Amino acid sequence: MGSGRVEYVPPASDVLVHFTRAAYRERVAGPVSRESVHEFAGFMEAVASALAKDLTRKANGELDRGIE
Repeated sequence: MGSGRVEYVPPASDVLVHFTRAAYRERVAGPVSRESVHEFAGFMEAVASALAKDLTRKANGELDRGIE
């Protein structure tokens, strides 16, 4: 057992789209455009990617170097 590097990976885009569709169905009355679903899923993808990078840095003891 070695001291390997930990790497967090965000969910795949299709998983986020599926989750977004399900959330819209549950929370929004009436039809929701495909564009709205993909825009919000894109936002969640950006947040998930940033969070995964931050968690990876912290798990490996790296210092926060600010915005990349």
